[in-house]
Amino acid sequence: MLVGAHNDHNGVNPAAVDHDSVRAFNRIMRPQGANDQARTPTADEKRRIDSLTAYARSIRPPRRDSIMNGADDDGSGTVVMLEIAERFAAEKPARSIIFVSHEGEESGLLGSRWFVDHPTIPRDSIVAAHNMDMLGKGRVTDVKFGGPNSVQTLGARRLSRVFGDIIDSVNAISPEPMAIDKSWDVPANPLNRFCRSDQVNYVHSNIPVTYFSLGYAIDYHMPTDEPQYIDYDHAARLARFIHDVMTAVANRRDRPAIAGPDSTYPACR
Repeated sequence: MLVGAHNDHNGVNPAAVDHDSVRAFNRIMRPQGANDQARTPTADEKRRIDSLTAYARSIRPPRRDSIMNGADDDGSGTVVMLEIAERFAAEKPARSIIFVSHEGEESGLLGSRWFVDHPTIPRDSIVAAHNMDMLGKGRVTDVKFGGPNSVQTLGARRLSRVFGDIIDSVNAISPEPMAIDKSWDVPANPLNRFCRSDQVNYVHSNIPVTYFSLGYAIDYHMPTDEPQYIDYDHAARLARFIHDVMTAVANRRDRPAIAGPDSTYPACR
């Protein structure tokens, strides 16, 4: 069994931007960050942007920045992976667990592709994979259907219907159940969401996978993606949930059965 997250981001922009102005603009105009196309604000939108910027100026001086920090995308997933690893180090699940910190996700899913092409164990022995990307921004003010126990899951039943059933069963008996948002896990594949992170390469190798995320927020692929905006309590709660899902898979006698690709979902190239 495997769990992974990517450790890279997008480096440094050629020009610095004003941090608070970018956040104010995105709060009104680009709630999903770089996923939303920038456009000229209306008069009312400009008034709201200016109001947010003015408030920021009243409490701190301007700050220009060009570094794409990637705290949420995907420092959050990488840190959660380390926390889960620390937890499992004190336990003895029936199956072995591989922890993979993928490189090159932002450059075309390169690290996960390399791993499935050059696995450190027989590839067909991996019973399931769990990919974690953007686990830091789940507040109701950050994402649609957000909240203190929200999580988005994608792909849990694409290859193995059983894998999705396991996740739902774990959640049903959890002392702190998650509100699972499956609105992205639909045949329409909005924003090509499922095909844009490392789970794709595991699906191509016939390994059941689930993509755990809290969603796209205003700092997505922006220099404002900094640790100060991470919801750490939420990330910790999600880490406990993913740990419990992994434990359930690891301790099952049978591996999640492969039912084959679900033809209602678009194929990732």
